[in-house]
Amino acid sequence: MGYVVYIGAANVDITGFATGDLIPRNSNPGKIRLYSGGGARNSAECYARLGGEVKFIGAIGDDAFGQKLVQDSQAVGIDMSHCLTVPGAMSSAYIALMDEERDMAVALSDVELEQRLTPEFMAAKLPVLCGARAVVLGSGLPMETLEFVTQNCRVPLWIDTSSVSRGLAIRPILGRFHTVKCNLLEAMAVTGETAQDIAALQRMARAILAMGCRRVLITCGARGAFCADGESIGMHPAIPVRRVQSATGAGDSFFAGVLLWRERGYSIQQSVRFGMAVANLTIRSPLPVNPDLNLEEVLALAF
Repeated sequence: MGYVVYIGAANVDITGFATGDLIPRNSNPGKIRLYSGGGARNSAECYARLGGEVKFIGAIGDDAFGQKLVQDSQAVGIDMSHCLTVPGAMSSAYIALMDEERDMAVALSDVELEQRLTPEFMAAKLPVLCGARAVVLGSGLPMETLEFVTQNCRVPLWIDTSSVSRGLAIRPILGRFHTVKCNLLEAMAVTGETAQDIAALQRMARAILAMGCRRVLITCGARGAFCADGESIGMHPAIPVRRVQSATGAGDSFFAGVLLWRERGYSIQQSVRFGMAVANLTIRSPLPVNPDLNLEEVLALAF
């Protein structure tokens, strides 16, 4: 089948889970977890855990966090040999505090190291990129790097807008991507839409397609995902889950599932359903990537 390349954020996630009501400006009881994260790296991990071959390009420091990122990623099958290691730098980190409902109350992100992935660095990686089946870019990459890759890499390019601000920043080049994934708020911001019903989703999807991309995926939380390409358009209902442990990572895992199943030759409808099942299993875990994720369980849930 060949490999795919992910380019973007790799950071250590430090997450606190409150065991009661959060009281501002106070020491609150809870549980703290530390694990390897980053939106692009998390999605790459899902892809690898489901049997896909994946190479990752990110920027890491030569510190203990960087060692953890490399070791954890390699342990699940991600090729980390193309990463940039920055001597003397602290690896990127993300701190999140989750409330008693497992929703994020506040977070702090220190991911400046990703800005070291310059066009000059990526130029040396073009043979790797051009040999891939697909390349997934993180929207947090420097704008000049996104410009360089989209102008010089001729394989299908996928991107997750990731946030409203990043979606607006990369709006001028969305047409260069084969597949664009947004959540509902990001799609509304990119298109200027104010409604959220099915008719509005159709308008948003068509507006993004009109920018030049081949496919758009709009995730709508518990409602499911809206998908449009040159052949079909419509809503795909989510697979119900009894108890959400953490919604963090659901979008990244959905994206990985859609990419993997599409690369294996299945229809976009089947691929979206597969991605839904991956997201469903992800939110059953308190971690952004379910360590028990496996292909057999995804298939049983999806089909």
